[in-house]
Amino acid sequence: MTTTIQCITILMYIISTTHVILALQIDYDAFAINRDADQVFNRLGGYPTTIAQLALELINCVFADSILIWRVWILWNRRWIIIVMPICLLLASATSSCAYVDQISKMNSPEAKFSDVFSSRTKVLSIICSSCIVVTNLLCTGMITGRIWWHNRQLQLSLGRQLARRKYRVIFFSILESGTIYSMAWILLIILELASSNAVFPMLDMISQLTGIAPALIVVLVARSVDAQSTYHWRDITVPATSSDPSSPRRRTSTKNQHSITRPIVEEATSVDYSSFGDAEELESEQSKV
Repeated sequence: MTTTIQCITILMYIISTTHVILALQIDYDAFAINRDADQVFNRLGGYPTTIAQLALELINCVFADSILIWRVWILWNRRWIIIVMPICLLLASATSSCAYVDQISKMNSPEAKFSDVFSSRTKVLSIICSSCIVVTNLLCTGMITGRIWWHNRQLQLSLGRQLARRKYRVIFFSILESGTIYSMAWILLIILELASSNAVFPMLDMISQLTGIAPALIVVLVARSVDAQSTYHWRDITVPATSSDPSSPRRRTSTKNQHSITRPIVEEATSVDYSSFGDAEELESEQSKV
């Protein structure tokens, strides 16, 4: 599965690079060859490079959201019920993005204007697509950070409160894994779309690069094998109420001096079950001290 995700990440980088090349080609045609930027940018649907650029960006977004959903699925112990809503949002964003590209492709007449991008139908499709992407990322962000917090809490209970002083690491890696910056970029795009600003397409060009970066960070963390190499579970164990020297010949333990407690037991996992980067690093650090 990890190999597949890594291949998808490489493909996303290729798509992002192609997106930049097409953007440079469009600008070169508009300002150097045709010397009429208004005509080029008004007839967005009349140039295959523009349609290809937009289609590649939206395909990249589908890949990015798929990787994020995969991360949620892994963190939540591969429970399919957890990712039903994100998958539905992913399908909605993919459908609306296809309809949006189709609408842009129809702007190919000589009378077309750039303002046609903000027509009622086109704007609705764009906002639906962007909103689904934002909700998908924020929802996955909440599930990822919540799971990481829970894991960190169990590690603190198991290994001691000394982990508390390094909580900033957990916060950092939570933001890193959840791709919060990526979500904020899409929210800004929605605001620009509602304001009918010409900055929509430059913003899409920037998001195209973020699309290749944010999910790749998640894959890199997993590929470095620093994710959870141990797992823990709750177990009832019986321990003496008072400790004594094991070498003492008078050591006797009665049932009255024992009590049952429930605590998380850290064990070496038989197979790697990917968790959070922050948890694994803390766990390795504590195990090295034992």
